Amino acid sequence: MKKGVVFVLIAVIMLGIFTACMAKDNGKADAGKSTPSVTPTPARTPEPMPGMLIGSGDGYSNFAAELYAKSAEAEKDNFLISPASAYFALSMAANGSDAETQKAFEIVLGMPVDQMNAACEQLIPKLRMRSEDGGRLDIANAVWLNETLEVGDNFINTAKEIYEAEIFEAALSESADDVNSWVSEKTNGMIPQMLDEEPGSDIAMLLLNALYFNGVWDTPFDESLTEDRIFYREDGTTVELPFMNKHEDRTQYIKTENAEGVRLFYNDYRQSFVALRPTDGKSIHEFAAAFEKDTLKNALSAAEMRDVDLSMPKFEQEDEIDMSDLLRDMELGIIFDQNQADFSKMGTMNGYPLFVSKVIQKSAVRVDERGTEAAAATEVEMEMAALPMENQKGPVKLVLDSPYAYFIMDSESGIPLFMGVMDDPS
Repeated sequence: MKKGVVFVLIAVIMLGIFTACMAKDNGKADAGKSTPSVTPTPARTPEPMPGMLIGSGDGYSNFAAELYAKSAEAEKDNFLISPASAYFALSMAANGSDAETQKAFEIVLGMPVDQMNAACEQLIPKLRMRSEDGGRLDIANAVWLNETLEVGDNFINTAKEIYEAEIFEAALSESADDVNSWVSEKTNGMIPQMLDEEPGSDIAMLLLNALYFNGVWDTPFDESLTEDRIFYREDGTTVELPFMNKHEDRTQYIKTENAEGVRLFYNDYRQSFVALRPTDGKSIHEFAAAFEKDTLKNALSAAEMRDVDLSMPKFEQEDEIDMSDLLRDMELGIIFDQNQADFSKMGTMNGYPLFVSKVIQKSAVRVDERGTEAAAATEVEMEMAALPMENQKGPVKLVLDSPYAYFIMDSESGIPLFMGVMDDPS
């Protein structure tokens, strides 16, 4: 992990935390361009989220916000995380759990397993997107089974039917190349190597999620206007690097009691990029560590339509995080305890029960004049236990030359897809 840079990339699916009308009321659909010869493409009227998703929103948004906050507390340098990718992978694992282990999943993931499945079954196809200009959002799941694993039929059927998971049976101790090829394909090469070594002989199953996003700005930055300027890091040091520059007519400028920022749309208005930086003297780590489920919702509610002269750095970052300790801190420690974990619905290997040995995630993001590309992959490793069992005002000048948070949202459904924090774009 490169020292001195902080990126918290949270691929989030806050089920119903934002209503679809938010994008309709505050989005670019209402904003006309100031140049008469330019006719903006109107935003699609957002479709309401299914009732199940709206009703289950608080649980997931709590999960995402807590993971975001705990990551900010634990990581002092660069980091990228995707709670959405983690959520899909952990939801699959929850279907193999029972008794107290399942209760722990339901508390941390925010809803009973049957509601979790119903929400994910609707959400996965709804979030997927392809556009003519190359914009896309892909979600993929997979289960790798050890050849000697006696797997539960219901668990596999749920993975295939609800999570659309691909099922592979193999000698897992020789499967690293196949797993890495699958992840690389599903993330468009942004995560070329998920496994750094072959799984051990006691590994019974690998649960994998891959998430890939590529969005083109509604109004791209002109590369000829990109110029070097100073970025002020959290620790007080500075770095000179390329800043992208453009004037945005009637875009969403955000100003709250403790932050300011902007919301930029991608060209089909289904997704948007939100940047927020603290203005109350707190560091970006403190801002992220205090993140709650309504923080982003409240910030967007405070947005008003303004002309904005925007400068922001172009950047790219990647990271790998062992989420095991983060999840233990979120009261999901039972899944890692081979003496207490109950995955009896998932199966057994050589007569022994299973437990989660680790949860690993790799992520990457790139933001430039054209748009944004981001990816995340999460691996849940199941091991054989050793024991049996708007008002128009004048232009605003916004120079993002100090740490800020950023968010990529699906505006049609009202769901934030990625959430991040930048401390140093170099």
